[in-house]
Amino acid sequence: MCRVGSANVADFSKPPDTLSYPQQLGIHLSVGLSGLIWSRYSTIVTPKNWNLFSVSLGMSATRIYQLARKARF
Repeated sequence: MCRVGSANVADFSKPPDTLSYPQQLGIHLSVGLSGLIWSRYSTIVTPKNWNLFSVSLGMSATRIYQLARKARF
């Protein structure tokens, strides 16, 4: 999971026009929404799983940021 997140952060330095739109829309949207769902779930379960929350939220934030970069371009 860390490798996927770090690869997504490494893509921040790429110009938005070089990002693949079908990949961004399909994979990043589904993983971004999944990250939000898992973040919410991790705060509902007992005991609260803050590690899952932070990883899911970070993953979701980087994916949604990439989509926003592509949409602005």
